[in-house]
Amino acid sequence: MKTRYIVRRREHWITSVIIWAMLVSLLALGVSGWALEKEFDKQTQEKMEKALDKVMEESRSPAAIVGVWAPGEGT
Repeated sequence: MKTRYIVRRREHWITSVIIWAMLVSLLALGVSGWALEKEFDKQTQEKMEKALDKVMEESRSPAAIVGVWAPGEGT
């Protein structure tokens, strides 16, 4: 019985280590990806802001949450 308990604890410990390693790896990949992202040029940003302002005014929306990600183009 005691041996079975030790084996299970070891299995849980190994599983936990593997999961943590995967999470840390994914986090590291995500952070490195953010560093490589470039921003849209000012003209494009202004066009997007004007379009958003127009839609918000027409719909009488008090606020909006907007995110734009275009791989290779900018954020």
